Amino acid sequence: MFDDVLCLLIARVETRAKAELSRRLAPIDYAPFEVIQHLAWDDEIEVAGTVLAQSSRLGTETLVEIASRKGQDHLLAISGRPDLPAAVTDVIVDRGEGRVIRKLANNASANFSEEGYSAIVARAEGDDELIEILGFASICPPNSCATCCAAPRRPCATACWRSRRPRSGKRSGKS
Repeated sequence: MFDDVLCLLIARVETRAKAELSRRLAPIDYAPFEVIQHLAWDDEIEVAGTVLAQSSRLGTETLVEIASRKGQDHLLAISGRPDLPAAVTDVIVDRGEGRVIRKLANNASANFSEEGYSAIVARAEGDDELIEILGFASICPPNSCATCCAAPRRPCATACWRSRRPRSGKRSGKS
């Protein structure tokens, strides 16, 4: 009931007030569910952005739907979320423009499917900044270095292969 009343009120207030409500509710784990959904779907990024970037109340299905329907600013906000599921990153890789893809590639906790990762690598062709990000980020799924770094002279090739090599000097077990 409280959720419904808040949603009715939100529909009648100005963007500035909704944006402030979004900033206050986004980090709260038990924020009113319907209010968070309403704010996340707002067309104004000032309202939706903080909720899209931070709220734990948004599930994978909701994020996929929003990423599929909203614009680049909404995709940018979603791209920085911690622990993004592969279903969401697949949509972002498919729809996102350069700045969105670069932010996603910089998100070390984002998860990628093999197809999504292959697509982001393909998008890097001709984008030196993205190539560099892919080379120094730790987003390569296991066994993807061959796809990622097919050209040995790419900056990512050395970094990718180096990150896969066992480090010497570290011992496992008892000392």
